[in-house]
Amino acid sequence: QTRAEKGYTDDEAKIVLLAASAVDSEADPSFLAFACRWLPWLCAYTGARVGEMAQLRREDVAKTSEGIWYLNITPEAGSQKGRTSRQVPLHPHLIEQGFVDAIDRRTGPLFFDPRRRRANSIGNPQHKKVAQRVADWVRSLGITDKKLQPNHGWRHRFITKSRGIIEPDIRRAITGHSAKDQHEEYGNVPLQTSHRALMAYPRD
Repeated sequence: QTRAEKGYTDDEAKIVLLAASAVDSEADPSFLAFACRWLPWLCAYTGARVGEMAQLRREDVAKTSEGIWYLNITPEAGSQKGRTSRQVPLHPHLIEQGFVDAIDRRTGPLFFDPRRRRANSIGNPQHKKVAQRVADWVRSLGITDKKLQPNHGWRHRFITKSRGIIEPDIRRAITGHSAKDQHEEYGNVPLQTSHRALMAYPRD
């Protein structure tokens, strides 16, 4: 490990997130444009694996009776490490940017067209192709350090920034990391608890 920062530095994150915000996914209605617009921001504010975000469906974005918007990350949407569902609250900055409004008229997978699935593509599913295309787009922005993984770097950054802000067991519930010890395997972290914790997470 010769790179001091495992995830994105502040400068690198700024380059990518500003470029993502500049993508006009209304003028360009393609799935790739929509992915470049939202996947970096979703990963930045959830610490989720990019595959989990890339295979999100419209029905996986929901709102509780208390008004909390959240993502339902579930094996029903596709391959998932651990094959365990979890609910991840949306950071308020995502809502302010218009993510909920942007998906309002969409149905099915948000970032790829399932009708374009090839017959023998089980080993390379569409959500993985989307993730790779977004990674290539990030590289085209000048993020060329080969020691930084363009997609997984957000997971590292989220965990780094949340230390000292979000309690470890809540952070693991948000990111989907396994429990550190037997005690943490008991009970659940309620969505309301992770939502309160994420409200304190600093904006990018």
